[in-house]
Amino acid sequence: MKKITEQELEDLKRINLEFNSLRIKIADIEIERNRLKIYKDEIFSKLDVASNDFKEQEKKLLDIYGNVNINIQTGEITDDKN
Repeated sequence: MKKITEQELEDLKRINLEFNSLRIKIADIEIERNRLKIYKDEIFSKLDVASNDFKEQEKKLLDIYGNVNINIQTGEITDDKN
């Protein structure tokens, strides 16, 4: 039975090991990308909720105080005409 040389076999094993290692790294990257996409989608969803909550609160305050400026740090109200 014919065989390849020991050096050829070692080279073949080394290359195969490197190839498999790189495939695993690619798989890990894709899994992480997918995890990050899911996380990003969750954050965008929460951002939409927060934006809608802000708009609702803004409308409530507009109905109560009219078209005024409200300092978000202090709560101080100033008239738009100033």
